[in-house]
Amino acid sequence: MEAYEVNKKVGIKGLIKSKNYMVMFIANFISRFGDSVDGIAYGWMVYMLTGSKLLLGTLFAVNAIPNILLGPFAGVFADRLDKKKLITLSYLGRGIMVSLTALLYFVGILRPWHLFIITIFNSTFETLMMPAMTSLMPLIVDEESYLSANSFSTSAFKFAELIGTAMAGAIIALIGISGAIFVDAATFFIAALIMLMLKVKYEKSQEEKLSVKSYISELKVGFKFVKDNKLIRLIIILFAIVNFGLSPVNVMLPIFAKDILQGGPEVLSIIGIAFSLGTILGGIIIGQIGQKFKITNLIIVGFFLFGIDYALLFLPGTVIHANLVSIALTIFIFFTLGFLIPMVSSPISAYMMSKTDKQVLGRVSSFMGMISCCAIPLGSALTGVITEYLSASSIFLIMGIMISLVALSLNYSKTFKKA
Repeated sequence: MEAYEVNKKVGIKGLIKSKNYMVMFIANFISRFGDSVDGIAYGWMVYMLTGSKLLLGTLFAVNAIPNILLGPFAGVFADRLDKKKLITLSYLGRGIMVSLTALLYFVGILRPWHLFIITIFNSTFETLMMPAMTSLMPLIVDEESYLSANSFSTSAFKFAELIGTAMAGAIIALIGISGAIFVDAATFFIAALIMLMLKVKYEKSQEEKLSVKSYISELKVGFKFVKDNKLIRLIIILFAIVNFGLSPVNVMLPIFAKDILQGGPEVLSIIGIAFSLGTILGGIIIGQIGQKFKITNLIIVGFFLFGIDYALLFLPGTVIHANLVSIALTIFIFFTLGFLIPMVSSPISAYMMSKTDKQVLGRVSSFMGMISCCAIPLGSALTGVITEYLSASSIFLIMGIMISLVALSLNYSKTFKKA
């Protein structure tokens, strides 16, 4: 008997009828809302506490360390322990860490060294949770729904972030910075309670207890699976390329908005909203009709269009000098980039799920997360170096061409096309 709920309808309507999927979806949606509120409140808190932009950047860098160092180890837990308990405990752990941050700030004894320790613990809980969520997905939806589930989740979570970001200012004004952070903590506790409603059947091998010896053995099995599976390695590389390609946007966008578009924070805000709206719309559409297309074709076409659209950022301010026209074109390009994100990332995630043995899915997804996470600082560091020699527009053009060439190479990959 299959562990997931079989839905005759594929798409959003079918997913809504899946009780287990909706339980996990609602828990994630609520926590994403809290994260987006915290994202504004936390950054403001750190700057108010220290006045240091460097410290804020360092904390974001430290946040990635557990994923890079502990990702593969977390994957073993995701494959062999109770996924529901692992996710629930991770939510509780994150809620406790965020509550501690808010409490220390409220009573006036929060210090920078506290932030580093709490960030490490908080990020560790998140690292434990993510592969568990990925390996849980095949147990609650059928394979035909993988693409819809990933796309719908991408769209909805971006919507939650948009709402949270929009409400963050009002929440901070109403109950203060510590109150806003407490709101984030509350969302984690609520998400943990919701996860208790999940009902999942596990195969016997996934319920076996782990010893140190068996843990090391399981870790080796995961590495071997990735090493021996050329297709899985290719998928992991594709995900890393997406993050690497987008990293210049995170670094250069403020410079691009100020120096090339001659705009201010309001232009950055509109661009961000356009990107979010595009992601929401793209997730809904791909989630609803994406299964009608061959998944490899979706990935290739999505990658190619993403690269072309990215390269078009070379035009504003360089080829097109009219300020308002440049801003309008940039907004449209970012809306389209957002739309194409689910067309690239959701099929890749669904493809990885369908081509990976369920017994090692947690480990494979954790390897993917680790490598993708490494790609972001690598791309950001490289961008920081080449900005001394190239303009933001030129960097966007180069990255766009690189991504398009990757898409064309996929079209000639026998391993990828035959899968």
